[in-house]
Amino acid sequence: MKKHTVPTPYPVGPVHIYEFELNGNTVLFDTGPPTADARRYIEENINIKKLDYLFITHFHPDHYGLIRFIEENSKAIITVSKYDALLYEHREQRIKFLEECFQSLGFTEEAIERMQAIFPVSPKEHSFANHYRILEDSSEILLSLGIEYLSCPGHSQSDIIYLIDHYAVSADVVLREIFQTPLLDFNLHTLEGRFCNYRAYCETIPKLKSIETRTFLPGHRDYINSIDDQILFYVGKMIQRAELLLPHLKSDMTIFEVVLLLFPNALSVNPFFIYIKTSEILFLKDFLSNPGLLVKALQNVGIHANVHSKIEKLEVSFS
Repeated sequence: MKKHTVPTPYPVGPVHIYEFELNGNTVLFDTGPPTADARRYIEENINIKKLDYLFITHFHPDHYGLIRFIEENSKAIITVSKYDALLYEHREQRIKFLEECFQSLGFTEEAIERMQAIFPVSPKEHSFANHYRILEDSSEILLSLGIEYLSCPGHSQSDIIYLIDHYAVSADVVLREIFQTPLLDFNLHTLEGRFCNYRAYCETIPKLKSIETRTFLPGHRDYINSIDDQILFYVGKMIQRAELLLPHLKSDMTIFEVVLLLFPNALSVNPFFIYIKTSEILFLKDFLSNPGLLVKALQNVGIHANVHSKIEKLEVSFS
């Protein structure tokens, strides 16, 4: 296994992509972002002419951005989750959803016009592969390479963890001491409405526990010390931020008004930041509306004791 650290222009910093030799095949997990620096890194450090397979963990630009470059310069078979394929196929419907969603959250027409700069957060923006395999329909490839996978949505709805020997290529599913924002998006499962990242995260918690003895290969930073510690860190941040948000959510303010109150100048400077924070507020609102879902998930994996009373207190306050 080789870890490649690729520069990105994004606040999250460099991204790690992973190269494996599996049963005589060279396999790459993720590509890095769609930048000249990332392309130069790959050209200088990975022999893409000999690349046999490319697997994508999820379709955020720092992870899939050079998928077309890999396709055009290698013979690699490219494999993506069925939800990422749907994301590409329904990109126009997705953009329309985002516009309508921001409108329903109280965003003004002027604000929505500013937000439109971030709406093409789909593969169309950075080019999708022309030819690809669907992960969920590729059991023969996975078997031949000795790869298994877990669907672990929450940060996005298509997050995949790939399992190879004692490794878990986990990308952004779990990151050391980072609260990776669950991003607002169109529900690709039903092709209507908003995807509930909060419910998905609760369903992912036991999956993480089931592979906790593996060596995690995250997309950012360097290692995962303990799955229990990282889940509790993430839940602790949820509780902390929900406590700060609670008075505003109990008022008659729209989500847009809450965003403007908390980040008064950000819309004109950085619409993507507003997208992230709106996503976070919706995630925390879903949590406050049904905290029992998280409590049950934590109880199932035996790590609820430290936070149960804090969550109960939030539930009483919100109700």
